[in-house]
Amino acid sequence: MSETEVDELFGDGGRQARPKTTRIIAVLTTGVVLTVLGMACTAVPGGLITLVSWALVEKELDRVDAGYLALEHRPQLVLLRRLVWAGLMLVLALFFVQGFLLCFGWYGTFWTWLIELARPSFVPMDTDIPPLP
Repeated sequence: MSETEVDELFGDGGRQARPKTTRIIAVLTTGVVLTVLGMACTAVPGGLITLVSWALVEKELDRVDAGYLALEHRPQLVLLRRLVWAGLMLVLALFFVQGFLLCFGWYGTFWTWLIELARPSFVPMDTDIPPLP
């Protein structure tokens, strides 16, 4: 535990404990971006990171309820919790979309097209290679 965290804990140094909203927003943003980018392969890592942001915001709200954080931070954390829930609902919707795309063979078509598109970059032009089936 760092000296500033100890000062916050015991109220020394004139510092009052503050919620870790920046960390929550950073984790939530990372999770949602990874989920969207993961639609090309798997959205699970982004979903797990988004769940971590939910745990962090709940922990901060528990700190308010325990009296460690001032009550003035509660409205900001409640708003942040709503934002995290919106992120979780987006992740859930993208999981369903990904399942739909997987069931209907879209990934096989997409990756075949992508490989055919990138193939000239990796194969010399003088070689005659038949297209993928």
